[in-house]
Amino acid sequence: MSIIQFLRILWARRILVLVALFAAVLGAFAVVSLVQPRFEATARVNMDILKQDPMGGGGVDVRNAGVYFDAQQELVKDYSVTGAVVDRLGWLSDPGRIRAYQGRAPTDTRDFRRWLAQQVADATTTAITSSTVLEITFRSANPVEGKNGADALRESFMAASLANKKNDAAKLAAWYNEQAEGLRKLAEEAETRKAAYEKETGIVMQSNDTDMDSGRLAALDAVEMPCTYG
Repeated sequence: MSIIQFLRILWARRILVLVALFAAVLGAFAVVSLVQPRFEATARVNMDILKQDPMGGGGVDVRNAGVYFDAQQELVKDYSVTGAVVDRLGWLSDPGRIRAYQGRAPTDTRDFRRWLAQQVADATTTAITSSTVLEITFRSANPVEGKNGADALRESFMAASLANKKNDAAKLAAWYNEQAEGLRKLAEEAETRKAAYEKETGIVMQSNDTDMDSGRLAALDAVEMPCTYG
């Protein structure tokens, strides 16, 4: 087929070509006008699982690293983190979001803060990169809000993670204190029984649980008597 024949075919179908071109331009204009732009910002947290935890006293077992990372990624979208992000971004006083909340479905009984926190969670994605790096990505129609949201997610996540470690350490310390208190009571009971035994028998026990006479005999046996030759 020559170029002349191609141009003749194109001219014969010029109406169809013009309609397709017009529809494509109109569709592109509608997309640009209606679809909001989306900006993504990323923040990273180094999850050093081999470093000893000052709160819990130990690192993460490498065999359980996958479970640990999954839990940390879930924590990023937890209300304890996303609620704090809502506060940091100032969304509670945003008139547009207030109007959107008032126009929500009647079946949605969430309070305003939780409703906004779910929006933060929906705009957030997480991934583990470089084996131990937690990557947090936040999407927004505003580039400044995207950056602030990613930074707020990282700071809120680190604060929530530290709070969880403190709570776990406090529970562990309380358990140890309870065990120590039980052992102290047992020691006091033993001392009480020892005192009653000494009072009853008249035998005074030393710290190594031997009576004084036996202790003296043991001390005499340990003394080396000098030998003299005539």
